Amino acid sequence: MKMIRGDNPLAQWRLANKPDRQTDLGISRWLEAAVAPADAVWIETEFEKWLADRSRTVPDLVECVGRYGYTRLLIQGWTKVPIDIEPADFDRWRAANYLPTIEDFHDQLAGVAGGFLELAGQAPVLTSDIIRRQIDEKLSRLDSILLLPLSDFTPREMSDAELEDGDDSAEQDRFDRPFVVRQQLECFEWAMERIRMLAVSEHNEELGLPNHSLYEALMTIDLNALLVRLRRSDDGLRRILQHLAKFQYYQLDSDIAPESFWWRHWKSSRPKR
Repeated sequence: MKMIRGDNPLAQWRLANKPDRQTDLGISRWLEAAVAPADAVWIETEFEKWLADRSRTVPDLVECVGRYGYTRLLIQGWTKVPIDIEPADFDRWRAANYLPTIEDFHDQLAGVAGGFLELAGQAPVLTSDIIRRQIDEKLSRLDSILLLPLSDFTPREMSDAELEDGDDSAEQDRFDRPFVVRQQLECFEWAMERIRMLAVSEHNEELGLPNHSLYEALMTIDLNALLVRLRRSDDGLRRILQHLAKFQYYQLDSDIAPESFWWRHWKSSRPKR
Protein backbone atom coordinates (compact mmCIF):
# COMPACT_ATOMS: atom_id res chain seq x y z
CA MET A 1 0.00 0.00 0.00
CA LYS A 2 1.59 3.22 -1.19
CA MET A 3 1.27 6.12 1.27
CA ILE A 4 1.66 9.87 0.82
CA ARG A 5 3.33 12.04 3.42
CA GLY A 6 1.07 14.08 5.71
CA ASP A 7 -0.70 14.06 9.05
CA ASN A 8 -3.92 12.19 8.30
CA PRO A 9 -3.39 8.53 7.38
CA LEU A 10 -6.89 8.15 5.92
CA ALA A 11 -6.47 11.20 3.69
CA GLN A 12 -3.14 9.77 2.57
CA TRP A 13 -4.71 6.40 1.87
CA ARG A 14 -7.51 7.98 -0.21
CA LEU A 15 -5.04 9.90 -2.34
CA ALA A 16 -2.92 6.83 -2.92
CA ASN A 17 -5.70 4.30 -3.54
CA LYS A 18 -8.64 6.18 -5.12
CA PRO A 19 -11.39 4.05 -3.49
CA ASP A 20 -14.52 3.12 -5.44
CA ARG A 21 -18.02 3.90 -4.15
CA GLN A 22 -18.45 0.58 -2.32
CA THR A 23 -15.17 1.02 -0.48
CA ASP A 24 -16.14 4.60 0.35
CA LEU A 25 -19.37 3.33 1.91
CA GLY A 26 -17.40 0.84 3.97
CA ILE A 27 -15.06 3.59 5.14
CA SER A 28 -18.02 5.77 6.13
CA ARG A 29 -19.55 2.94 8.13
CA TRP A 30 -16.18 2.23 9.75
CA LEU A 31 -15.83 5.87 10.85
CA GLU A 32 -19.45 6.01 12.05
CA ALA A 33 -18.92 2.87 14.13
CA ALA A 34 -15.93 4.42 15.87
CA VAL A 35 -17.87 7.50 17.04
CA ALA A 36 -20.72 5.78 18.89
CA PRO A 37 -18.63 4.17 21.68
CA ALA A 38 -17.06 7.54 22.44
CA ASP A 39 -20.56 8.97 22.86
CA ALA A 40 -21.42 6.11 25.22
CA VAL A 41 -18.29 6.75 27.30
CA TRP A 42 -19.27 10.41 27.64
CA ILE A 43 -22.70 9.40 28.96
CA GLU A 44 -21.06 6.96 31.38
CA THR A 45 -18.93 9.81 32.68
CA GLU A 46 -22.11 11.81 33.28
CA PHE A 47 -23.67 8.77 34.97
CA GLU A 48 -20.69 8.50 37.32
CA LYS A 49 -21.06 12.18 38.23
CA TRP A 50 -24.79 11.71 38.80
CA LEU A 51 -24.25 8.73 41.10
CA ALA A 52 -22.01 10.96 43.22
CA ASP A 53 -24.39 13.95 43.08
CA ARG A 54 -28.09 13.18 42.51
CA SER A 55 -28.90 16.88 42.09
CA ARG A 56 -27.40 16.69 38.60
CA THR A 57 -29.43 15.92 35.47
CA VAL A 58 -30.06 12.20 35.02
CA PRO A 59 -28.09 11.02 31.96
CA ASP A 60 -29.75 9.17 29.09
CA LEU A 61 -28.90 5.55 29.93
CA VAL A 62 -31.03 4.23 27.07
CA GLU A 63 -28.92 6.24 24.65
CA CYS A 64 -25.74 5.01 26.36
CA VAL A 65 -26.63 1.35 25.90
CA GLY A 66 -28.04 2.07 22.43
CA ARG A 67 -24.76 3.58 21.23
CA TYR A 68 -23.01 0.37 22.24
CA GLY A 69 -25.56 -1.62 20.26
CA TYR A 70 -25.32 0.69 17.26
CA THR A 71 -21.61 0.05 16.85
CA ARG A 72 -22.07 -3.70 17.31
CA LEU A 73 -24.71 -3.70 14.57
CA LEU A 74 -22.60 -1.58 12.22
CA ILE A 75 -19.59 -3.93 12.37
CA GLN A 76 -21.60 -7.15 12.63
CA GLY A 77 -20.05 -9.79 10.38
CA TRP A 78 -16.85 -7.82 9.81
CA THR A 79 -13.56 -9.68 10.13
CA LYS A 80 -11.44 -6.65 9.15
CA VAL A 81 -11.82 -2.94 8.53
CA PRO A 82 -12.73 -2.01 4.94
CA ILE A 83 -9.24 -0.96 3.86
CA ASP A 84 -5.91 -2.76 4.02
CA ILE A 85 -3.63 -1.32 6.70
CA GLU A 86 -0.18 -2.74 7.28
CA PRO A 87 0.29 -4.03 10.87
CA ALA A 88 3.39 -1.85 11.16
CA ASP A 89 1.14 1.20 10.65
CA PHE A 90 -1.49 0.27 13.26
CA ASP A 91 -0.06 2.48 16.00
CA ARG A 92 0.15 5.41 13.61
CA TRP A 93 -3.54 5.08 12.75
CA ARG A 94 -4.46 4.70 16.42
CA ALA A 95 -2.50 7.86 17.23
CA ALA A 96 -4.70 9.64 14.67
CA ASN A 97 -7.83 8.28 16.47
CA TYR A 98 -8.66 5.58 13.91
CA LEU A 99 -9.38 1.98 14.85
CA PRO A 100 -7.32 -0.08 12.38
CA THR A 101 -8.48 -3.55 13.48
CA ILE A 102 -11.70 -5.26 14.51
CA GLU A 103 -9.92 -6.19 17.74
CA ASP A 104 -9.64 -2.45 18.46
CA PHE A 105 -13.42 -2.19 18.17
CA HIS A 106 -13.94 -5.20 20.42
CA ASP A 107 -11.60 -3.76 23.04
CA GLN A 108 -13.34 -0.40 22.91
CA LEU A 109 -16.81 -1.96 23.16
CA ALA A 110 -15.73 -4.21 26.01
CA GLY A 111 -14.67 -1.07 27.85
CA VAL A 112 -18.07 0.54 27.21
CA ALA A 113 -19.97 -2.52 28.45
CA GLY A 114 -17.70 -2.95 31.45
CA GLY A 115 -17.97 0.71 32.38
CA PHE A 116 -21.76 0.61 32.24
CA LEU A 117 -21.97 -2.58 34.30
CA GLU A 118 -19.57 -1.26 36.92
CA LEU A 119 -21.58 1.95 37.38
CA ALA A 120 -24.98 0.27 37.17
CA GLY A 121 -23.79 -2.27 39.72
CA GLN A 122 -23.52 0.50 42.30
CA ALA A 123 -27.29 1.02 42.15
CA PRO A 124 -28.92 -1.86 40.24
CA VAL A 125 -32.57 -1.22 41.09
CA LEU A 126 -32.27 2.52 40.62
CA THR A 127 -30.55 2.01 37.27
CA SER A 128 -33.27 -0.29 35.98
CA ASP A 129 -35.96 2.11 37.26
CA ILE A 130 -34.35 4.98 35.36
CA ILE A 131 -34.07 2.92 32.18
CA ARG A 132 -37.71 1.80 32.32
CA ARG A 133 -38.85 5.38 32.85
CA GLN A 134 -36.71 6.64 29.97
CA ILE A 135 -38.06 3.92 27.67
CA ASP A 136 -41.63 4.93 28.52
CA GLU A 137 -40.81 8.59 27.89
CA LYS A 138 -39.25 7.82 24.52
CA LEU A 139 -42.17 5.61 23.46
CA SER A 140 -44.63 8.32 24.47
CA ARG A 141 -42.64 10.85 22.46
CA LEU A 142 -42.66 8.52 19.47
CA ASP A 143 -46.42 8.01 19.73
CA SER A 144 -46.98 11.76 19.98
CA ILE A 145 -44.92 12.49 16.88
CA LEU A 146 -46.74 9.78 14.90
CA LEU A 147 -50.06 11.45 15.72
CA LEU A 148 -48.98 14.67 14.00
CA PRO A 149 -50.67 15.47 10.67
CA LEU A 150 -48.71 14.67 7.52
CA SER A 151 -48.56 18.40 6.82
CA ASP A 152 -45.89 18.50 9.54
CA PHE A 153 -43.77 16.26 7.29
CA THR A 154 -44.24 18.13 4.03
CA PRO A 155 -41.03 19.56 2.54
CA ARG A 156 -41.20 23.17 1.47
CA GLU A 157 -39.35 25.19 -1.12
CA MET A 158 -36.62 27.30 0.44
CA SER A 159 -34.91 30.46 -0.69
CA ASP A 160 -31.16 30.67 -1.12
CA ALA A 161 -30.96 32.70 2.08
CA GLU A 162 -32.84 30.01 4.02
CA LEU A 163 -30.57 27.33 2.61
CA GLU A 164 -27.52 29.34 3.63
CA ASP A 165 -28.97 29.64 7.14
CA GLY A 166 -29.30 25.87 7.37
CA ASP A 167 -33.10 25.78 7.35
CA ASP A 168 -33.00 22.65 5.20
CA SER A 169 -30.95 20.85 7.87
CA ALA A 170 -33.38 21.97 10.57
CA GLU A 171 -36.26 20.64 8.48
CA GLN A 172 -34.51 17.32 7.99
CA ASP A 173 -33.89 17.02 11.73
CA ARG A 174 -37.58 17.71 12.36
CA PHE A 175 -38.68 15.04 9.90
CA ASP A 176 -36.14 12.61 11.32
CA ARG A 177 -37.37 12.79 14.95
CA PRO A 178 -39.49 9.61 15.03
CA PHE A 179 -36.87 7.59 13.16
CA VAL A 180 -34.12 8.66 15.56
CA VAL A 181 -36.21 7.46 18.53
CA ARG A 182 -37.11 4.22 16.72
CA GLN A 183 -33.46 3.52 15.93
CA GLN A 184 -32.23 4.36 19.42
CA LEU A 185 -34.71 1.98 21.04
CA GLU A 186 -33.95 -0.76 18.51
CA CYS A 187 -30.22 -0.48 19.29
CA PHE A 188 -30.94 -0.39 23.02
CA GLU A 189 -33.02 -3.58 22.89
CA TRP A 190 -30.38 -5.42 20.88
CA ALA A 191 -27.61 -4.31 23.24
CA MET A 192 -29.44 -4.85 26.53
CA GLU A 193 -30.07 -8.50 25.63
CA ARG A 194 -26.31 -8.96 25.63
CA ILE A 195 -25.20 -6.55 28.32
CA ARG A 196 -27.39 -8.03 31.04
CA MET A 197 -26.01 -11.50 30.27
CA LEU A 198 -22.51 -10.08 30.74
CA ALA A 199 -23.55 -9.11 34.27
CA VAL A 200 -23.48 -12.80 35.24
CA SER A 201 -21.18 -14.36 32.62
CA GLU A 202 -18.17 -12.06 33.04
CA HIS A 203 -15.69 -12.57 35.87
CA ASN A 204 -13.89 -9.33 36.66
CA GLU A 205 -13.30 -8.49 40.30
CA GLU A 206 -12.34 -4.89 39.50
CA LEU A 207 -15.71 -4.31 37.80
CA GLY A 208 -17.63 -6.21 40.45
CA LEU A 209 -18.64 -8.96 38.04
CA PRO A 210 -20.45 -11.27 38.12
CA ASN A 211 -23.24 -9.21 39.72
CA HIS A 212 -26.42 -11.23 40.16
CA SER A 213 -28.31 -8.36 41.76
CA LEU A 214 -27.63 -6.23 38.69
CA TYR A 215 -28.67 -9.04 36.37
CA GLU A 216 -31.97 -9.47 38.21
CA ALA A 217 -32.61 -5.73 38.13
CA LEU A 218 -31.90 -5.47 34.40
CA MET A 219 -34.15 -8.48 33.77
CA THR A 220 -37.09 -6.39 35.00
CA ILE A 221 -36.75 -4.34 31.80
CA ASP A 222 -39.37 -5.94 29.52
CA LEU A 223 -37.60 -6.06 26.16
CA ASN A 224 -40.37 -8.14 24.56
CA ALA A 225 -42.91 -5.46 25.40
CA LEU A 226 -40.55 -2.85 23.96
CA LEU A 227 -40.28 -4.75 20.69
CA VAL A 228 -44.07 -5.06 20.48
CA ARG A 229 -44.44 -1.29 20.94
CA LEU A 230 -41.77 -0.61 18.31
CA ARG A 231 -43.38 -2.92 15.76
CA ARG A 232 -46.69 -1.24 16.47
CA SER A 233 -45.17 2.11 15.53
CA ASP A 234 -43.82 0.93 12.20
CA ASP A 235 -47.01 1.55 10.22
CA GLY A 236 -46.91 5.18 11.36
CA LEU A 237 -43.29 5.48 10.29
CA ARG A 238 -44.04 3.98 6.88
CA ARG A 239 -46.92 6.42 6.49
CA ILE A 240 -44.50 9.33 6.97
CA LEU A 241 -41.91 7.86 4.61
CA GLN A 242 -44.52 7.23 1.92
CA HIS A 243 -45.64 10.83 2.26
CA LEU A 244 -42.07 12.11 1.94
CA ALA A 245 -41.52 9.86 -1.08
CA LYS A 246 -44.32 11.70 -2.91
CA PHE A 247 -42.01 14.72 -2.87
CA GLN A 248 -38.94 12.66 -3.85
CA TYR A 249 -37.58 13.42 -0.37
CA TYR A 250 -35.12 10.67 0.55
CA GLN A 251 -32.70 12.58 2.78
CA LEU A 252 -33.53 10.32 5.73
CA ASP A 253 -31.99 7.35 3.92
CA SER A 254 -28.51 6.14 4.82
CA ASP A 255 -26.42 3.77 2.74
CA ILE A 256 -24.17 3.02 5.72
CA ALA A 257 -26.93 2.02 8.16
CA PRO A 258 -27.31 -1.67 9.01
CA GLU A 259 -29.67 -3.43 6.59
CA SER A 260 -32.07 -4.26 9.43
CA PHE A 261 -32.80 -0.52 9.78
CA TRP A 262 -35.45 -0.54 7.05
CA TRP A 263 -36.32 3.08 7.86
CA ARG A 264 -32.85 4.06 6.62
CA HIS A 265 -33.19 2.19 3.31
CA TRP A 266 -36.53 3.47 2.12
CA LYS A 267 -35.20 4.87 -1.16
CA SER A 268 -34.15 1.41 -2.33
CA SER A 269 -37.74 0.14 -1.96
CA ARG A 270 -39.45 2.97 -3.85
CA PRO A 271 -41.59 1.86 -6.83
CA LYS A 272 -39.72 1.62 -10.13
CA ARG A 273 -41.17 3.53 -13.05
